[in-house]
Amino acid sequence: QLAHIAIDITTFGAHPSLADNTPHILSAIMSANEGDTVIVPQGIYNITQSIVIDKNINFEMHGTFNVLHDGVALEFRALGRATTFIPKVRVKLVKSQANHLSDTSKGLVINSCYGMDIRVDYLSNFTTNLEVTATEGRGCVYNNFSLGQIYNGKTQLKITTDGNELSWSNQNTFVGGRLYYPNAGN
Repeated sequence: QLAHIAIDITTFGAHPSLADNTPHILSAIMSANEGDTVIVPQGIYNITQSIVIDKNINFEMHGTFNVLHDGVALEFRALGRATTFIPKVRVKLVKSQANHLSDTSKGLVINSCYGMDIRVDYLSNFTTNLEVTATEGRGCVYNNFSLGQIYNGKTQLKITTDGNELSWSNQNTFVGGRLYYPNAGN
């Protein structure tokens, strides 16, 4: 078996000064094999499209994604199944402008994942900051969330399914966290 490697997104051309780092980040993710770690170094990286990770890799953000679009910023989909590898995730996401009346943005979506370790340092300014969901008759279970600041979203944390009677989202563990909306009542 090959050794797991660390993949720095800057190796693929990402840089805090760029208007859009999305293609460089996606290239780094595509190059990763199961068990590898994609690293976002210190800095603020603009993204203009959704980033979906659907393979069992670690994703470690020391820097921050500045999200310049509506929709989902970062989604982990159907991870942790049929493997002994436990994906580890560390996330920092900020939407550049909050407009909860006109957008349907989501910061971090954990979709039908199993047994992941997820550390959320902060999420801010999305309509839904963190969504834990299950779709297509699958479950989203046994994930361990370590929460930091989740704030200034219309909804800070949403746990749901797609309505399919075979989908379930339960038995996840949430530790810590400060979930708040600083302008409530103002």
